[in-house]
Amino acid sequence: MGLLEREFLLIDCQTTGMRPSSGHLLEIAWSVVRADSSEPLKKKSFLVRLPEGAGIPRRVTEITGLTDADLAEAVEPAEILRLLQQDLGRLDWALIHYAQFEKPFLTQLFGLAPDEPLPFEVLCTHQLAKKLLPRLPSQNIRGLAGHFGAKFHEFKRAASHVQATHEIWRGLAPMLAQKEIETPQQIRKWMSAQPKTKAEPYEY
Repeated sequence: MGLLEREFLLIDCQTTGMRPSSGHLLEIAWSVVRADSSEPLKKKSFLVRLPEGAGIPRRVTEITGLTDADLAEAVEPAEILRLLQQDLGRLDWALIHYAQFEKPFLTQLFGLAPDEPLPFEVLCTHQLAKKLLPRLPSQNIRGLAGHFGAKFHEFKRAASHVQATHEIWRGLAPMLAQKEIETPQQIRKWMSAQPKTKAEPYEY
């Protein structure tokens, strides 16, 4: 099976802070994806019930559009974890855009200590894009999705970020395949072996 046909669990999170010590998981969405698929994604998205007394900071409301009133629909973290593990199933690799931010919150959701590994390996599409497209002025999720032709009317919630990350992966995976990189393990090896790219003018 090549990289384009391989299934990955694609995850996105919204949080109330920058790290678990100062915030909580607020929203999570995921889908099982393939790079060669243009079918509509079957996404699952949940608001996460916050601990007693916790609320949504004003800055987070400005970014996500979510308010404390929306938390009436929130789901207990344990139930979200159960559903996520069901979809994870036999999959052992996940795609996350800017995984460095989201992995600590997922570690907390899985009830792991900060230094314990998640029960799946993670590829960061942000880091991949920095290696493959160093001349882009930005490798953030909105910029990259736009680079690959994606258009979004709403771009605040986790489900829209899942859709955007899929579009990014559909753009990056063929570039990796052209380099004869066909497995996640080969991606890891290529990422660690690549020398730092020489600075070049941005490509707009």
